Amino acid sequence: MNHRSPHRAPAQKLRERFREATNEAILAAAEKVFAAQGLSAAKMEAIAGEAGVAVGTLYNHFQDRESLLVELVAHRRQQMVDRMDKALATTERQPFQEQLRALLTALCEHLEAHQAFLAIWMECEASRSQNLRQLLGNPNRELRHADEIFRRVETLVRRGLREKALRAEGAEIYPAMLMGMFKGFMVRRLANPELHKPLDLRVDQMTQFFLHGAGA
Repeated sequence: MNHRSPHRAPAQKLRERFREATNEAILAAAEKVFAAQGLSAAKMEAIAGEAGVAVGTLYNHFQDRESLLVELVAHRRQQMVDRMDKALATTERQPFQEQLRALLTALCEHLEAHQAFLAIWMECEASRSQNLRQLLGNPNRELRHADEIFRRVETLVRRGLREKALRAEGAEIYPAMLMGMFKGFMVRRLANPELHKPLDLRVDQMTQFFLHGAGA
């Protein structure tokens, strides 16, 4: 048999695509099960059933539940970072306000596309002070992605300061305030149907609130 046959490469690519598709299906199933059952209560059997794969197949892709959770959080956050980078790159020549709006839109669109991930994200944040090391196995990876998101917000705030779109007083807390406003809004939006107005309108409101506050 000729191991260098041209048929070998397409077969290998097909296997790689199948593995990637299976991996994506598992992550989507894990997202749903972790959000519904909680990080501590979710079972690998439930995730396998949701993904439509055998439990053995699940373990072929992920060593255990903790490694699956770490990969899910890292994967979704990397997608969020990629969306942020794209939004910032496409608006880099526009005024600060437009770049801020683009960033908030990217963040909102990502979490609306992955609503279950928001519940997981919030539980991860709440668990950090208790047993995150035991829960996630390797918190450094999870924290690194969180830092990457926050650094992009800090970079945008620095641009707003350079353009004098933001006042310098209290600037050190602006990134935390912006992320806090965004996460608070998304939690309420997903929990309260009354907030399900057009996303563009809500992004405009968040942008204006960050720039001008709530003063009359």
